[in-house]
Amino acid sequence: MSWWSERPERLTREWWVLALLSLAFLTLYLPGLGDYGLFDPWETHYGEVARDMLERGDHIDPYWGSPWDSEGVKRERGGFYSKPPLTMWMMSAGMALFGHTALGVRFFFPLLGLLALLSVYLTTAKIVSRRAGLLAVALCGLAPSFGVLTHQAVTDGPLVSLMTLGAMALALALADARDGEGVSRPLMWLVGLSVTLVTFAQLWVIWPMDRSPDALRVIEGLSWWRQLSLWARDLWWVAKGKGWVIALTLMPLALWVSRESFKLASRRLAYLTLFYVSCGLMVAAKGWLGWAPLGGALMVYLIVTQEWRWLKVARPGWGLLVVLLTGHIWVLAMLGGHHPEWFNRFIKHDHINRLFLGVHSTDDGGVAYFVQWLGYGLFPSIALLPYALMRVMRRLSGAEQAEAQNKAQLQEGAGEEPRWGNPALRYELLLFGWALVGFFLFSRSSTKFHHYIFPLIPPCAILTALTLDAFWRSSLTLKRGLRVTLMSLAAMTLLWVGSDLVREPSAPGQSAQQWVNLFTYKYDRAWPTPVSAEERERLNREAAQEAWLTDVSLPLTEQARADYTPKLKRALRAERWHLTFSQPMKQAITLALLGLLLIALSWGASTQLGTLLLVGAALRTSAFLLHTYLPTIAPHWSQGELWDAYYSACTPFKAHEDPEKNRLAFEQHLLRVASRAPRDLSTAPRTWCAEPVIAFRMNWRGETFYTDNTVTPVLYSKDLKVFLKSWPGDFYIFTERKRIKKELRPALPPELKGRYQEVFGEGLHFALLKVTRPTSP
Repeated sequence: MSWWSERPERLTREWWVLALLSLAFLTLYLPGLGDYGLFDPWETHYGEVARDMLERGDHIDPYWGSPWDSEGVKRERGGFYSKPPLTMWMMSAGMALFGHTALGVRFFFPLLGLLALLSVYLTTAKIVSRRAGLLAVALCGLAPSFGVLTHQAVTDGPLVSLMTLGAMALALALADARDGEGVSRPLMWLVGLSVTLVTFAQLWVIWPMDRSPDALRVIEGLSWWRQLSLWARDLWWVAKGKGWVIALTLMPLALWVSRESFKLASRRLAYLTLFYVSCGLMVAAKGWLGWAPLGGALMVYLIVTQEWRWLKVARPGWGLLVVLLTGHIWVLAMLGGHHPEWFNRFIKHDHINRLFLGVHSTDDGGVAYFVQWLGYGLFPSIALLPYALMRVMRRLSGAEQAEAQNKAQLQEGAGEEPRWGNPALRYELLLFGWALVGFFLFSRSSTKFHHYIFPLIPPCAILTALTLDAFWRSSLTLKRGLRVTLMSLAAMTLLWVGSDLVREPSAPGQSAQQWVNLFTYKYDRAWPTPVSAEERERLNREAAQEAWLTDVSLPLTEQARADYTPKLKRALRAERWHLTFSQPMKQAITLALLGLLLIALSWGASTQLGTLLLVGAALRTSAFLLHTYLPTIAPHWSQGELWDAYYSACTPFKAHEDPEKNRLAFEQHLLRVASRAPRDLSTAPRTWCAEPVIAFRMNWRGETFYTDNTVTPVLYSKDLKVFLKSWPGDFYIFTERKRIKKELRPALPPELKGRYQEVFGEGLHFALLKVTRPTSP
């Protein structure tokens, strides 16, 4: 038996494999991570809250919005209670290292995803084999959904990474039906440090919270009993709004749990404790709904195996304590200092209403809805997923085991092995329950976004990898005809899904735009669409005529003609877009088809070569998405380049030669036009612009992130008059392109109509205009 097909006796000896995997995925994930701007709306929403946290040095009072309140114009300046804080904490930690940049915002998200991938390898290798572990980590880490969502600073990336870490820890605890052996020293330190650091980090975060009065009332003339009851009531109201009081109250329990986490006697309990830590952090990542897929998977496991003794072995009391301290300290702080606003928004609106009533849903559908997005998110390994699911159902039903036992008894007279004594089968049952329950819950949810299918990517990828591993070791004794039929169906699935990703789009929301729709919002955003052949010929004739009239010496190449006809220029740009996005995908599809063909033939080592080609197709797809696709579409889904253009085009502010006096004058300038100045002007190394910028009818929050919240928000057309009255000079306008003609032009006074020009016009969605006031005589 080769080293690859064995199971490691001790996971600590796999450190060099983990090092190589880390190097490989960091080479794929980190380069270019900050080369393109934040995608709206979610990266910019959470990024602005995190930037504000970092600026104020307060990570438990989430705020956003502009303080500009000229002449009573209503502004949104209040608490941000829509999401838990873990995403913002990761962002602010990255910005503390790398500044207010896209790299700082995103830095820790692929690192957390890498930890989840390493746990997939360790668990699958320990339960099945090293080869299965490598296939599982490859198909999971190279899945399009996993790649792009670990490159997006949104809540779903941390949620699924933590869900995967928890599932792998739970699988290790469940894999062996016998009592676990003693805890090794590395595992003991891993568990103890995880509990301790997560708990005390949250106690440190909530310590500065101050959301209550500092004094108790004293009222003359009251009896001592009335005065005492009044003091008790006031003491409660004062204490619950003080972070240091909550922290000190929890400190004895935190110290005891931390000490006990270093003294666990059972390896199984150590793995379960890691599972509890992951469950706690999932609450800080996206709330309690994140528990549903794993909780449902565990219930499916217990019902099928009838191992209800686990409810006692798992020490639920200990688990509740760990989950409380690792995931609910911030909840206690929010209930104490931000009630009832936080409760109404986060609990009622974003949990109850989102699940049962529907919130901000831009799409709808039934059972087939998430099948489509699972196909895109798991491409190209989606080709084998249908068979992988059928295989695991057959194994769980006992048919495959019965055949194997009958064959063994005939050949060797072997006795029957307990059905659930097979660790691999227990592992597959947990993965199947995770995928099944998750698909049911998300399909029945009243709120649907394409990326809601992301939690199903890890279990589906691992089950597909286990199927490939079974083909590799020839344990799937299929007849040649059946094998060819299965691979033919897989090829049809691959072509069916792949054709959606390479065909020319006829409208927004098609072709390569399906990729960006995996993780963003508003699926009908503008997309460069190639023109028909007839329209192309007409544009060429118009361009040739215009070029001849303008400069007859100019070579009338198609690219040269485009300089004279904007429509032709846009058509050529759309064609380049399509080629940029379709050619790499055609290469990946070709590799995957060849891999399926070799697996179907099963000649010698063709199965192994075919498996490697499938992994190569997944690598080609992931590399294309992360290093070509995301940077290319960024100007249309991000404000980053637009604000770079603003800071390059504006006039540098210079009121004094003395740097300190100039800084004070610039702060006064910002207070005049935006009602605020950043606490530290050096946090964003950009030009100090003399011309202010207004955000016209915008609330994407990128405008506040990229300007350190010094943009002037004109949320309504009528508010433009307030700004124009307060600022007499030139200025810039940031808005959506569709609003320029219908809303901005009618709102401008007569002397400013037509006196603006585009400074940044590359984006299909956003535009930056410079307004030049007429010179007074």
